[in-house]
Amino acid sequence: MNSQLAHELIEKNEKYSGIVRDILWHDKEYSIVVEQPVLGRVYISQRESYFWTAQNSIDDINGQEICFYLIDYSESENGPQDWYFFVGSYDRAVVDMTPEKATQYIQNGEVFSAKPSEYSERGIVLREKHLGRVFIPRTELRLLEDELPTTFLSDRIVQFVPVDFKKQYYYFIGSCSQAFKRNVSKLTSINIADLYIGKQMIGVVEYISQYGVFVNLGGPLGLIHISRLLNEKVAVGSFIHVRIEAIDYAQNRIRLSENPQINANIQDNEKNHDDKTGMKFDIDSEDESHSDNTDSGINALNQLIGLESIKQDVNSLVNMVKMQKIREKRGLKTIPLSLHLVFTGNPGTGKTTVARILAQIYKEIGVLKTGQLIEVDRSGLVAGYVGQTALKTQEKIKEAIGGILFIDEAYTLARDGNDYGQEAIDTILKAMEDFRGEFIVIVAGYEEPMMKFINSNPGLKSRFNKYFDFPDYSSTELKMIFDVLCKAYDYTITEEAHRIVAEHINQMVREKSEDFANARDIRNYFESIITKQANRVTLINSASDSEVLTIEPEDVI
Repeated sequence: MNSQLAHELIEKNEKYSGIVRDILWHDKEYSIVVEQPVLGRVYISQRESYFWTAQNSIDDINGQEICFYLIDYSESENGPQDWYFFVGSYDRAVVDMTPEKATQYIQNGEVFSAKPSEYSERGIVLREKHLGRVFIPRTELRLLEDELPTTFLSDRIVQFVPVDFKKQYYYFIGSCSQAFKRNVSKLTSINIADLYIGKQMIGVVEYISQYGVFVNLGGPLGLIHISRLLNEKVAVGSFIHVRIEAIDYAQNRIRLSENPQINANIQDNEKNHDDKTGMKFDIDSEDESHSDNTDSGINALNQLIGLESIKQDVNSLVNMVKMQKIREKRGLKTIPLSLHLVFTGNPGTGKTTVARILAQIYKEIGVLKTGQLIEVDRSGLVAGYVGQTALKTQEKIKEAIGGILFIDEAYTLARDGNDYGQEAIDTILKAMEDFRGEFIVIVAGYEEPMMKFINSNPGLKSRFNKYFDFPDYSSTELKMIFDVLCKAYDYTITEEAHRIVAEHINQMVREKSEDFANARDIRNYFESIITKQANRVTLINSASDSEVLTIEPEDVI
């Protein structure tokens, strides 16, 4: 080995592996000594092995094979015959960052979060498991220091946007102010016409400052500042219930209710709980007195997390129906409306829940008599013998009279070949004519198969002309659903455990596959966590109430 060859190896930026042979302690800091057949000794400092100690004890690393990148080389002044060694980075190997990947992260402009690991007069250093080391200069912290308590940087998770990448040392430059502005700017970048006076929203307190609180409302609004929320009831994680009281379309601004409610009551019952969309909120509000008898259904819709485009579509549809009823009452001509709907979207995006709420709204405005929702799929309509499918389908239609027949994965009825699904389709189409106005049909499923399904049959295409597209939940909305689940079952979660959960949900969204089930996956994740927590707590003799109800980092890893 010589200096020239060593630096050529470093420039290649290749990943190596070796066996840990020793740990050297210098005061309270350590260095890992790795033996590699080609390179010889490689020293990895505590600073470059952060991700190991975040998951394991440093005492367990001896004898382990670990991966690393080369970042430096040292030799004695007299040449390599006396001593030489490489300096390596385990953290860089874990992240496996490349300049190409770094450029993509910067272009995406995604907001990340992590806790500071190092402090200096120049700024702070974070370790983010997807990005690796991130340096945030002091100048980029100024906005947060002005707005938030001075203790913020020492005991809270920091949000930032990667804005630059230093290839020579393989670390990102991050900006807290960009993350802050990006969140706040969502308020002015949305189409404010999508909002309406009386719209109610639930948010979670993320930051507290001497001027007020920063509340994450999710959806298009994101992070907003509410200056008047300053009292002992407000804490990070509190649920805040707000309502739009005025909209200034010219200035693109909204005014929220003067007295937002703190820690809105969350009920866990059949009316307010649905596995496919997480939890809904039950709010007691002095401001919710309206003469319109659709308040119950509309409020239930507006209190769902996310689904902003769907809320707008439903409100528009309901207003159109109301107008037709007003015209009919006044003896004016009415426009024939088809209320049969197509719901498209991935699993767990709230299709069934919105259908149930829509049935309630239609009952409240007099479109439907009873407002029940009958949920079926192919197995509930199709039988295995000739003639039996029609009878089976007719039974379900009979149950749905006065309400809504909701057919999930409806496209499975239109299979190629000699299949009884077509018999079910024909039966439903006939009933839609025979019982016009007495029940409504909603068909649901993935977007592309549903489009093929509707277009494959002229009868379907003529009767289903309204489409509601249910988008996937954002990572922020999924985190809110997780928080609501914890709150609903009286669980508290430590700050570190919550950070791990947030990172896991971010990863779920970034790496989601075709079978990603949105809120349903969050529900499953929550159940796996409380199962781990139960396994841990049951080993504690005479566990306290706090131990029984607290989710620790080991429960979420």
